[in-house]
Amino acid sequence: SDEAVEATIGALRRFLSIATGYGVERVAAIATSAVRDAENGRQFCDRVRRELSLDVEVIAPDEEARLAFLSVARAFDVTGREVAVADIGGGSTEVILASSGLVDQIYTTPLGAVRVAEKCGVTGACSPKQMVRLRKYVDRVLKRDVGKPPFVPSMFYGTGGTFTALAAMIMAREGQAGHPMWGFRVTGAQIRHLVSDLAKLPLEKRRKIAGLNPARADIIVSGLVIIERIMRHLHVNVVQVHTRGVRDGLLLEMVQTAQGTTS
Repeated sequence: SDEAVEATIGALRRFLSIATGYGVERVAAIATSAVRDAENGRQFCDRVRRELSLDVEVIAPDEEARLAFLSVARAFDVTGREVAVADIGGGSTEVILASSGLVDQIYTTPLGAVRVAEKCGVTGACSPKQMVRLRKYVDRVLKRDVGKPPFVPSMFYGTGGTFTALAAMIMAREGQAGHPMWGFRVTGAQIRHLVSDLAKLPLEKRRKIAGLNPARADIIVSGLVIIERIMRHLHVNVVQVHTRGVRDGLLLEMVQTAQGTTS
């Protein structure tokens, strides 16, 4: 929308101003599902280039997943293990299966927290019937786009704002607010209880939940259900939260490229 374009260009302008203030010599900008799927995505990128002298690279879902896994593999010891990573964004969710630090499979789904919330009408208080429909929809998409996983992961890692919001809310409930979220583990039962509590609340009350950014209140139920159903689909009961993700993966790649150039 025009409003989203203006808001995004404003944010990019502020980012560039901050980077300039720090004397940053190299800046990279990538766009994911929202721009990838938008009819006017190319026009948006052209306008950013014209007004900000910034080239935006619209990356493919597989590249998005690869960068997310790069970040996870740098932060956790995944050698000799079969693991899964889910990167939940606003418009899509990528599920990555990896063995011994190498990516085996990448699955791309349209299960973004914003997209699902709007499609299933679960932005406000949700009735039991709405929750049943929401879960069935997510299950259908996972069955279609992911299918039967080739193995049961020994660990499941989550990246993206929905996972950090999940950790913050659970930590607030357990009196751990303010502690580091990186590596925090959440069980399937904790997620189900949290979803049940949040789904009953109207937006006004949901915005006041400890640990939840009020701006995320309208999409948090859909995001948490996506996590819940992915865990069910992969037959895992614990998710370990990674506070970084695609952006961190891009930064790591930029550092590796720079080091390769200098050497």
